Amino acid sequence: MTGFVEIGSIGWEHEQWINDYYPQDLPSDWLFSYYSKQFHTVWLRPIDLLNKTAAQIQSCIEDCEQSFEFLLEMPVLDNRLDVNQWVKQARLLQPYILAYVIPVSAALSVDYIKSTLSLLATEKLPDIFLLPEKGAISLDKFSTLSNVYEIATPESVSQKVDSQIMVVDFQSADDMRMLGKTLNIFVTQNSLHHKLYCYFRGEPPSYSLMQTAQTIIPMLAI
Repeated sequence: MTGFVEIGSIGWEHEQWINDYYPQDLPSDWLFSYYSKQFHTVWLRPIDLLNKTAAQIQSCIEDCEQSFEFLLEMPVLDNRLDVNQWVKQARLLQPYILAYVIPVSAALSVDYIKSTLSLLATEKLPDIFLLPEKGAISLDKFSTLSNVYEIATPESVSQKVDSQIMVVDFQSADDMRMLGKTLNIFVTQNSLHHKLYCYFRGEPPSYSLMQTAQTIIPMLAI
């Protein structure tokens, strides 16, 4: 069971974590090293990657284990973001990339996704996971893309969504009762042939629930 389900958050630089999760006197450039000792994956939004220099990215690589994995959210339909610079930064993490996440809106087209992916210029792309925005959006038009899956949520896991990745918005102690149930469904409906990943969102993500999730995982009924 060890290492079968990985827990992570969206980003690791959360000011609200200082003095609660991170020691107050911990230098800012040591935060990732501290995070990666307990959690072995992280979801990076485009701005998280764009805000880093090449030297900072290299430092992260040197600080983490070779098994650490980055889930990269791609910049789509946002003129404020420099896609070419994001691609340049993403290439630095290439050996450590788990998969790419593409936020899906009604305006997003298959051609747009293909053109963005072509910029990465890699021989074999990691899997791609689609994250629909809130509301009913059909993903049928993306079925022509290879290695593309839909991200699971607590609402969708009960519908037998076969996904390697789940994202949760749990934040408070009231959510704790749902956490074990959701993780159990997520694990039991999936094949044991691949690892599963559960990422916590929020402003900030709840590190205490992330730690609780890691405690629950060895007790899951699989």
